[in-house]
Amino acid sequence: MKLNQKNILLVFFFLPTVYSFSQNGFTTNNNELEELYERYSIIYAQKDLFTNLRPYNRADLAAIVYNEYEKDSNFKDNNLIPYLNNEFYDKCIFIKNTLNAKKKLHGFFYPNDAAFAAVYDNNFTLRLNPVLEMKAGKETDNDNMVYHAFRGAEIMGTIGGSIHFYTQITENQMRPFQYINQYGNGFNGQNNYNFNPYYTYWKDIHSFQGYDFSNALGYIEYNPNRHFSLMLGHDRNHYGYGYRSLFLGDNGAPYFQIKANAYIWKFHYHMMLAEFTGQYVRGADRLLPKKYGAFHLLSFKPSSKLELGLYEGIIFNRPNGFELNYLNPMIFYHSIEHALGSADNVFMGFQAKYNLNEHTQFYTQLLLDDLQVGQFTKGTGWWGNKYGIQLGSRFVNIFKMPNLDGQLEFNMVRPYTYSHYSGGTSDTLDNFTHYNQPLAHPYGANFLELYGKLSYKPIPKLKLEAKYNFNRRGYDANGRLYGNNIFANTNEPTIPQEFNNELLQGERMNQHMVLVSGQYSLFHNVFWDVDFFYRNTIVDRTATSNNSIGFITGLRVNLRKRDYMF
Repeated sequence: MKLNQKNILLVFFFLPTVYSFSQNGFTTNNNELEELYERYSIIYAQKDLFTNLRPYNRADLAAIVYNEYEKDSNFKDNNLIPYLNNEFYDKCIFIKNTLNAKKKLHGFFYPNDAAFAAVYDNNFTLRLNPVLEMKAGKETDNDNMVYHAFRGAEIMGTIGGSIHFYTQITENQMRPFQYINQYGNGFNGQNNYNFNPYYTYWKDIHSFQGYDFSNALGYIEYNPNRHFSLMLGHDRNHYGYGYRSLFLGDNGAPYFQIKANAYIWKFHYHMMLAEFTGQYVRGADRLLPKKYGAFHLLSFKPSSKLELGLYEGIIFNRPNGFELNYLNPMIFYHSIEHALGSADNVFMGFQAKYNLNEHTQFYTQLLLDDLQVGQFTKGTGWWGNKYGIQLGSRFVNIFKMPNLDGQLEFNMVRPYTYSHYSGGTSDTLDNFTHYNQPLAHPYGANFLELYGKLSYKPIPKLKLEAKYNFNRRGYDANGRLYGNNIFANTNEPTIPQEFNNELLQGERMNQHMVLVSGQYSLFHNVFWDVDFFYRNTIVDRTATSNNSIGFITGLRVNLRKRDYMF
């Protein structure tokens, strides 16, 4: 049976729904709130606060601050209360330091600092804001100016207290740094599937050095009580606690999704059904290939410091639409896959985080794609043992210095992970990709990575950041599949060898990247950004080294900042 639009709407409005603590939707387009959420989940660890899934619930952050403010009116981050009062415009959650919020909530235009135009009513709220990014910069070995020119609008609001909605549309032109073009050129030239990093359809400009595209995000969420919610939307998701995710990352293009969340006792249960676009070679306008995904994420918090999680996901395609067997929210996908006699691409995983104290958090992810225990214990290097490991830590108020935060993270993914096989000669649609981009880690597979970040806010309006990324990748070379290109069909004859496969096999590439940035808040969610980067790549086989240095600066209004660390 194929799910059409009518069936989807019936599911949305009439099936039992599930909860998120949301009273104001999600942090879809606000990484400022997400960073606060992550800091406060360490400083003010709470037993009913889960951080396993981004975007976060906006009102969860409000609840943290409200609880701490109620305990102590000298709340450590008192300077942030005006910002949060403006963000949660329809609640006015604090009594003090509200910048006369009640007095300002009267006009249509700029009733408070977070809204260009707004309507407030007991049963209906609406906020409208412009979205803008205008930046320009230069880089070495490039005579052309790089730039971002994004313009659009966002609308968010509530209906009756139980329905929340958000939409954003932007029209965009950009000529990015050259390495971004190289990454989007068939996964660094390993295939013919070009893409626009983070986004979907685009037109080439500036002789294939730039992108012209539109981007739309949006959702509607039904939240009838404090335990259940259901959301239908078009967005990205990030599973896990790290900068990267090995389960499902937000470094790719947005996609259609139906999400359900249940918060019961010490458990958070999440289910998502998604429609993805399969890989395609650009050409004449046509209907692009479709594939589907289904995901379960079960998290358990036995204490305020410890959070444990189990993950499973499956990618599949059917000529007649969605596989209804995967709608079951309480069953393992492997058992369904075997019962159907299918060869769908199934993933399982485990994740955890632990707050050592109010300054330090440790986290991990273990992804299993395919694994034969016998081959693994024998150490045969069987190509089908596919898995990934993440180890990381966050540090808040380092050396008890306010607003000096850090993060360290290690990621490793074995060759051929996320890829899949088919009986034909063309690449399979069942790989873990969407719109020609990886759905999890942006490096695909067959790599190891070390990431570090140091962030400091000397004053409330100024944030300084330094990020470092070192990675090694084993590229496919000479027409042979060594395991980095996750789009390739891994039908066994195409694998160079069945055994003795090892991490970083193939043409090895080493990369160092440093990003130093400053961000100054001119007004509420209006920032002036300055970014400098240094990037060095060395290909072992040819002993060639490439260095690039560049900067970009400009204005950003009500828009998420992306760092393009590929």
